[in-house]
Amino acid sequence: MSRTKVPVAVLGGVRTPYVKPGENFRELSNLELGSLVGREALYRVEVPPHWVDESIWAQGEGIGDGGMAHRISTGAGILEDRPAFTVVQGGCAGLQAVALAYEKIASGCAQVVLVAGGESVSQMPWVCHPSWVEFFRFRSSISFWGRIRRWLFFNFSHLRPLELMEVYRREALRLAERLAREFGISCEEQDRFTLRSHRFYMKAREARKVAGELMPVYLAPRFDKVVDRDTFPIESVSQDAIELLRHVEVREGGGVTSGSVAPLVDGACALVLANGDWARAEGIVPLGYIRSYAFCGVSQRAEGLGGAVAAHLSLQKLSMSLKDMELFEIYEGSAALVLALQLAFSSQRFAHEVLGRSQSLGEVVSHRLNPNGGALALGDCRGGSGLQMLLSLLGELRSQDLEWGCVVVSSGLREGGGVVVQR
Repeated sequence: MSRTKVPVAVLGGVRTPYVKPGENFRELSNLELGSLVGREALYRVEVPPHWVDESIWAQGEGIGDGGMAHRISTGAGILEDRPAFTVVQGGCAGLQAVALAYEKIASGCAQVVLVAGGESVSQMPWVCHPSWVEFFRFRSSISFWGRIRRWLFFNFSHLRPLELMEVYRREALRLAERLAREFGISCEEQDRFTLRSHRFYMKAREARKVAGELMPVYLAPRFDKVVDRDTFPIESVSQDAIELLRHVEVREGGGVTSGSVAPLVDGACALVLANGDWARAEGIVPLGYIRSYAFCGVSQRAEGLGGAVAAHLSLQKLSMSLKDMELFEIYEGSAALVLALQLAFSSQRFAHEVLGRSQSLGEVVSHRLNPNGGALALGDCRGGSGLQMLLSLLGELRSQDLEWGCVVVSSGLREGGGVVVQR
């Protein structure tokens, strides 16, 4: 990313409630979720849709067709002649979409860009073992006895299809277990962090901080039912309640439970980015400004820790360090992931082996971390998670009258992203 004098502002944003898959949003596709949240975001910042020069849709996985972004754009009321495209990059998709919007605005190619992201987990397809497809494929060249052998030696356990949601959850558990073993993070430490996320979210909701970023969704066809709350956070949360979230999927050695891994949810989030000078001329007061960003890939040895590398790179571009950041939003894919990143930031060994530095990056103190909870309480919206974290961070900076913050995302795809914002 090249340094530029053009200030790129986040004018505002909004998100839908995050809902358990298969429930209230089961009939809403990515197209409908994206259109709803995009239209509402533009309305809240008082930007007419015809002012938008380009739209970007972010999703975690490549489900859908290439025209999805444009249909979401027009569904939000944006003119049909305005370009739109989709970013697919796992948990980093939302931040990557923000970075691309930044470059569009900073280069003068656009004044206003709508960035939306999300996931309809309820409508994710099912996947089957390749042997299932091969078994039922008709081949005239196979003899009668050859077909009999197929039946006798076929592994019928492969006939059970898997939801992609289950595949992703297994991958998250695998990564959490590896990080827990590598950094010596106990099951009790993970449970305490999960409990913290739920408690911080409930405090934010009671203080009406969550309400400011939520939009109500009226359900078709009669529009007489409204969804206006996230469904996963536990209201009367306790250590016993977290214990009940444990699941038999726990494997020996990692100390990871199902309760300490973020559940996947249906939902979407949208932000409106614009040229800061243009926004001031129009009398619009931004939530804050994007000052720097960075993305990186890491080796298998550093899998899950890419966020620490990306945060360092984004701060380095501004000649700043961790101690200059007043608040952090770290992606809560699992409790082990956040705790491992905290340890990596303060580890001289990590700094030496991965970054080639003699000194550690610094410390992310707990009272500056995820002040309104995170995905462990809310759920993981995949393409919308990075946008929701950015929206939450900017709102909290304003609430506490602070200036600098950093969003950090680590993906199981051995990637990481970091964005530095200023209020």
